[in-house]
Amino acid sequence: MLLAILLRYPSDARHHNMALIGLGLIAVSASLSLLLGSKRPLVGQGKPLSVRIGVLTGLMWVIEISFNNFVDPSISTGRARFYVDNGFWAAIALAILISSLATAFKARNITDALRVGLWSGYISGVISCLMALSLVLFGMRFLLRDPINISEYATRASGAPTVGMAAYFAYETMAGALGHLFVLGVIMGLLLGCLGGIIGRFLAQLRRPHPPASH
Repeated sequence: MLLAILLRYPSDARHHNMALIGLGLIAVSASLSLLLGSKRPLVGQGKPLSVRIGVLTGLMWVIEISFNNFVDPSISTGRARFYVDNGFWAAIALAILISSLATAFKARNITDALRVGLWSGYISGVISCLMALSLVLFGMRFLLRDPINISEYATRASGAPTVGMAAYFAYETMAGALGHLFVLGVIMGLLLGCLGGIIGRFLAQLRRPHPPASH
């Protein structure tokens, strides 16, 4: 998809370099996922839980992206997007945190919680990234009609005449797609997995029965 965007929307060197860097990062992440997957990083209930949470939160990102871009701009205003964006982000983060916490509580192992957080975040990020890139390739007319996007282009890109509006939106959306994959996906998943693991492990320790005191 990144190559298709490069060919369809010629732009300046900065945008092209960003696309090539993103392509490299995606290739590295895909290689690592195949390598780690072949070594069975998740066992027992962790793997299906990660897939379910990843798909669920990925679909939630799809809904959020769809609201921002497909809903009529008179409804999808800046104020409405603020509440929708933050509401969905909080719900997604909470889902990953709770699944990691529950895994650590059940397994009494922080490592398993980290894996659940990483993989659910990664799957979620892949889905949202593909959604955003598909928007560039197949839904550019929605980006071009958005008054918020038009206002941003007028203030930030009007001084660069070689970058047309469509190309500007294409590469800005691409940057957002990569952010969904790596920042809101992998990094956030790892952080929430770590936090959930620590809390779940602590709660499991509290729940562990103590041996009776000797007299």
